[in-house]
Amino acid sequence: MRAVARTAHMKAQRCSAPRHHQRPLSSQAGRRTQPAVVFCTAAGDAPPPPAASPSPLAPPATATGAAVSAPLASGAARQGGPLPAAAASASTSAAAAALPPPPPPPVPPQGATTTGAATEAAAAAAAASGASGGMGPALTPNSELVARRRQRVAAEIIEASRRAGVAASPEAIRDGLATLEALLPGFTPNLDTLKAADWGRLAADAPAVANKIILLKTHHPGLNLAKALTAQPRLLLQSPEQLDRSARMVRQLLSRAKDPDRLLGAEPSLLEPKALISVLITVTKWYFLEKDPIEVLEADPELVQRAQDYDVPFEPVYMNEDGTWTAPLLNYKEKRTAWQKYIDQTFYKQP
Repeated sequence: MRAVARTAHMKAQRCSAPRHHQRPLSSQAGRRTQPAVVFCTAAGDAPPPPAASPSPLAPPATATGAAVSAPLASGAARQGGPLPAAAASASTSAAAAALPPPPPPPVPPQGATTTGAATEAAAAAAAASGASGGMGPALTPNSELVARRRQRVAAEIIEASRRAGVAASPEAIRDGLATLEALLPGFTPNLDTLKAADWGRLAADAPAVANKIILLKTHHPGLNLAKALTAQPRLLLQSPEQLDRSARMVRQLLSRAKDPDRLLGAEPSLLEPKALISVLITVTKWYFLEKDPIEVLEADPELVQRAQDYDVPFEPVYMNEDGTWTAPLLNYKEKRTAWQKYIDQTFYKQP
């Protein structure tokens, strides 16, 4: 009896304190589980372990083998041992069955051949469609914008002509502008180079303007008149006689030029004799009579424009009462006297 009592007392002391067994990490749930507290009693009286609850992240069992191996996997996880091979394969097959199959690759239509050019064209079309928000290739707005601008400019010219008292109807002015552009493609009204009322006067007398254009083309056959007259439309306001006289004077002043029409096309303001004389005198003074001004201008046609951009003054040309111009320094070397030539050569070392 004493031996039995001593054995029971020792068992009570050994099992009176609770033992905490930490469960290992669950391979199915992927997170740490709470420790389970197990109270020991007398030998042979331990209650059976509770049934393992399935993890919320574990894939559902779809086959009989998977359903049978699920408790085995939970028990092995509780005991800290590795999963059985059958349980691991069943778990992997269940997870693979739960995932949706990948979509099949696109199959090109039969009879279609794919080349490098076709691929690049398709990529460019897709990029253009994406850039335009899926609405197809981007539209070119030039035609519509140009048409709207022409209508706006024509309306402004008609209104300015009405205020200026131009004897022409709005329809006649519109037809005149269309006639001028058809006669000289690229010759469009520019309100920055000529007032709107003056454009109305030109459009109201389109046949006379056409004769002036033909006259200028006769004197300057190699000149781009559309570009030149767009920059200098004031020439068309002159009478045919004055325009012919000015064209002859310009040709005479540029008689030494190799290609006068190229020079006039680079600087259309030189179509005015007064402006051309002023430029020739100024360039002559810049180079101290040592270089021919026409050769300088032909070598650098943008010289006049750069001088205007930097506000460099040009030599004046005076207008007489009879409508002619006086340029005291024009052809100075030919007109200078003997004492002027002596001073230039002695003191200024000029030819």
